[in-house]
Amino acid sequence: DDLTALSSVHDATMLDTLRRRHAADEIFTSIGQVVISVNPFKPVPSCTPDSIARLSQQGEAAPPHVARVASVAYRKMTGDDGSPPRAQSILISGESGAGKTEACKLCLMALA
Repeated sequence: DDLTALSSVHDATMLDTLRRRHAADEIFTSIGQVVISVNPFKPVPSCTPDSIARLSQQGEAAPPHVARVASVAYRKMTGDDGSPPRAQSILISGESGAGKTEACKLCLMALA
């Protein structure tokens, strides 16, 4: 789930991990607090409204997903994580066709 846990971190192992996860419809992978998503160009089970709701409730315990990012940011912004409330931002970037709009929709669904 997290590329920082790889025993050998270089381009080939990272790309192979992303390829294998994509083939298994696990399109989200963490690198520490950062989430990488690989556009599947098809609906995947982890992006349904029910999955988003379930993942949002899990917070940091959830597997890598943009819903986890949104949930953690919301909890830090409101202080629901036990720390003083802090301003939060979510940055979504990528090339044309990478799935930025869909990732934004999933974040908004998680926040709603």
